[in-house]
Amino acid sequence: MRPILQTQPQKIDPRTGAILTDPMQTQTNPGVLAQPMNQQTGNARQSNRVPRNLIDMRSEGLIRIGGKMAGAAENGVLDAMAAGSSEYADIEDYNRGVEDDAFALEEARRKAIQDRIDAATKLKPPAQTDEQAYEVNTGIQELSDMIGMLEEGGMTGPVDGTIRAWLDEKGVTDQVFGGAAGAKRAYYRQLLEGYRVNEALEFVSKTKGAISEKEMRLFLSPLPVTAGTTEETWLMHLRQKKKTALKLKAFMESQNGSQPPSADDGFSFVD
Repeated sequence: MRPILQTQPQKIDPRTGAILTDPMQTQTNPGVLAQPMNQQTGNARQSNRVPRNLIDMRSEGLIRIGGKMAGAAENGVLDAMAAGSSEYADIEDYNRGVEDDAFALEEARRKAIQDRIDAATKLKPPAQTDEQAYEVNTGIQELSDMIGMLEEGGMTGPVDGTIRAWLDEKGVTDQVFGGAAGAKRAYYRQLLEGYRVNEALEFVSKTKGAISEKEMRLFLSPLPVTAGTTEETWLMHLRQKKKTALKLKAFMESQNGSQPPSADDGFSFVD
């Protein structure tokens, strides 16, 4: 009789699960294609892992479907297939629900991060533009010019703001005395009146809708006038306005990246 050939069954290294090992030799180093079974990743190509909380259709899913089909087999093939199909649909619905929940959670996290970014952005005042800087600097210069002219006198009040103002505006003063001092005073009186209107328009801009002529006079009433207000009263008003404008300019420059003023500089909107 021909002896029966017995082959040694191939052993798999329990440490690595490698199949390219020689069972006759002790393997000290795993093969190139060997990978520890406990280090598989779900991102690798042909990975047999599924995301957490999902039912794996290659293992648990098949068991569930098979169990449903086996339970309904006594009622016939059609009932068994219907039970398996129903279980498959339930598993798919469950997996989709898990994925939807994961997406909703990630979207909520993304929105929370974006809300924090938006909140931080709103807390920081917008940077000063060239147009805003020009308007502030121009306003300060006009205030300085009007203050300098009022300090010379002869500009406002019951006499200088009425009779002399008429003579200056009509050119009589310059015709009699020569020069352009009268025209200069007339020009700065117009600047003072323009200042009154601009101040009133700031109040108007805070109201809603159109205003009447009576309401406009009401807005103008607390402001000084050239005919009935002395130079000293005008100076008190304009100097305070200039002081506020300088503080605004310093604040805008500090928000635009310049060195912010310290407490010793007296930087405060409240005196």
